[in-house]
Amino acid sequence: MSDYTVRVWDRDFNLIDSVTHGWRADDPETICVPADSEIGQALLDKSGPNAYLTVDRPGQPRWCGRTQQVHFSRPFGRGMLTTARFMDDAPMFAMLEGIAELVKRGAVQAE
Repeated sequence: MSDYTVRVWDRDFNLIDSVTHGWRADDPETICVPADSEIGQALLDKSGPNAYLTVDRPGQPRWCGRTQQVHFSRPFGRGMLTTARFMDDAPMFAMLEGIAELVKRGAVQAE
């Protein structure tokens, strides 16, 4: 995973945290994190699509997805885990890329 940068963002695109464990390149739309982690807690919010996942890969375009499905499990001998599946959200990503470009050109101020 060291060649990938995987991050989870809240619904307002504030960074929740980076995913350092619980993500696999062969299943890039899914994360599995401890339920008591910052990401696990953020995914508990049931008020709609509450999180976004971005995956930055060397030499490839950034992938962005929003929460599609969340479930909890307790594997034998382990604590509670939160597993979240994200669906591709290309329109949202295109909008964010446009905003980033405007900020880069100084057309808008970043907070």
